[in-house]
Amino acid sequence: MNRIDTNTTNTTTTTTTTFQTIIGVPYIRHVIFTAVQLKSNHHQLGSYYDDEASGGAKIGKDIVKIPHLSMISDYAMPWDFIKHYLPEKDKVLFKRRLYVISKYCSHPNATLSTLIHLLEWSPDYDPRLVPIKYYHQLALKVAGAGHRDILELLVTKYPDINLNGAVGAAARNGHLSTLELLKQYPQATCDRHIIDSIADTGPILPNLDVIIKYLHFNRSDAGCTYKAMNDAAYNGHLDIIKFLHENRSEGCSINAINYAAFSGHFSVVEWLHFNRSEGCTVSAMDNAARNGHFKIVQFLHDHRTEGCSTDAMDTSATLEITQFLHIHRSEGCTHKAMDISSERGLLNIVEWLHYNRSEGCTHRAMDMAISNGHFDIIKFLYHNRSERCSAKAMDNVKMEGGDCRQTIELVTFLIQNLQLEVTKQFMENAIRSGRLDIVQLIHERDPTSRIWSTFKPIDLACENNHFELVKWLHYNRTKEQDSSIKSMDSAAMCNNLEMLEFLHFNRSDGCSTAAMDRAASHGNIKMLEFLYNNCPERFSIDAINCAAANGRLDAVKYLHTVHQSQPPQCTLGALTIPLPRRYPNYDVIHYILSNKLIPLQLIQTNAQAILCNNHYGHSEQYYETIDLINHYYDNILNYLV
Repeated sequence: MNRIDTNTTNTTTTTTTTFQTIIGVPYIRHVIFTAVQLKSNHHQLGSYYDDEASGGAKIGKDIVKIPHLSMISDYAMPWDFIKHYLPEKDKVLFKRRLYVISKYCSHPNATLSTLIHLLEWSPDYDPRLVPIKYYHQLALKVAGAGHRDILELLVTKYPDINLNGAVGAAARNGHLSTLELLKQYPQATCDRHIIDSIADTGPILPNLDVIIKYLHFNRSDAGCTYKAMNDAAYNGHLDIIKFLHENRSEGCSINAINYAAFSGHFSVVEWLHFNRSEGCTVSAMDNAARNGHFKIVQFLHDHRTEGCSTDAMDTSATLEITQFLHIHRSEGCTHKAMDISSERGLLNIVEWLHYNRSEGCTHRAMDMAISNGHFDIIKFLYHNRSERCSAKAMDNVKMEGGDCRQTIELVTFLIQNLQLEVTKQFMENAIRSGRLDIVQLIHERDPTSRIWSTFKPIDLACENNHFELVKWLHYNRTKEQDSSIKSMDSAAMCNNLEMLEFLHFNRSDGCSTAAMDRAASHGNIKMLEFLYNNCPERFSIDAINCAAANGRLDAVKYLHTVHQSQPPQCTLGALTIPLPRRYPNYDVIHYILSNKLIPLQLIQTNAQAILCNNHYGHSEQYYETIDLINHYYDNILNYLV
């Protein structure tokens, strides 16, 4: 419901990295501790911010391996754990320490004792030195997490810390003790409509009424509008409604009962009716009927005069409500009643409307029943109504989920009984969903249909990684136009070497350079070798960027060494972190930079824009990368440190 109111250097020499060379490189500052294995006491913990390798909860040895001191910032491990794996302060970049400690402060599991230990480890920490966007939100986030003790320490050590928004964050998350602390600081002001936003909070926090009472009696800058009571009604906060009614003058609007009726809060509807005078509109009964709140429909009918509109019966969620409205109300319904019930799969209502009302339906009834797979309703409408469906109804047949046998039965029914023509959209949907049975059915009925010439079925099957369907199409439909270079490109994109080999040996389309790029992205060495040996003209110098950006060290090494006649160079894109990954692969970055695979000029002209301005993720993800570039390229980016 919408409530309105990089000296360019080309080299063919590969640097061999040994432990001795790595240990002297600055990037070890932040990852040296990750090689440490835990002892026997593994902690089973979930991450506050899961990384791309997340497979659910992580144990301690996995958490220790995550870069950027994630054990602190993302997992908020206890000090008794952290102290065993925390590197010396000078082995971690200053910026990284600032960021990690700041982020720790607002983690739900953060504790004051661990924070004190972290500040002892990094005594030069000062939140005012972190990027402004983090500094401005630090106190706000700490307050929102309810860490009164941490917030008090921060304000004591850094009296000019920005407190804007802290009161609102604490209030909206139900942290009374934090609100009491913030009352001591005049600079901690709040939004004058703060009570509105609290009342608009769902029923997750049990003490919202306590928070509102505290704000009302203790903060003169905390106010509200009529929206507070309206939104409290929508969320079912009767205690808040009563308090606002007795202690404030803003009141509510006709939408209070409307919202409560929509959400099914009977006690709120009842109280508002007997204690307020704003009333409601026909939307109250209409939406109660739409959402199946029969008791509210009855109450509104018995106690109020606004009534309803035809929308009530048109959108009724239950037969009980439909029958009640039919008997007790005069508004009736329109053809939308059967249309909407067909869409929602409510056969009992469809049948009742057919036999007891005269409004009928439109072709939309069967269209939507087809779209949602309501076969029983489709058959009822076919046998009892004359409206039928639109010519393109089959375009929306649900191909995935549910009973596959019923889907083929439905398609057969539609073709045989309703004489529907198969469309391009229908065939594309079937192939995208890997529905070989449906493709076979259509092929058997009309193998020469013009539909097959309107798109490239093998391309589409490859794009969606349906190898069995690809083979069937190849052996049963011999048209060359059924595929293009996109087929092999898609096989590479899907990381399906078997399908790619099949296409190479059985089709004549070939591939583009995108195939090697995508194979590199997956780090699939066998696929890279196959493409290089069989399609050398498709060698892509961009492939090494794709491999690097996705952390594929073996692929980077292969691509760097296999094409010695023209060793590939990288762009700064090789150092970026594509979603959904959150961390660089520093082994890859070390290899690229130590072998000078990025031209110096590119670093000079593009590094700041790419690594510092959030075009490729957050700038804090690249602190160590910039440090590594400075190490290998004579401090060329020293101005960014």
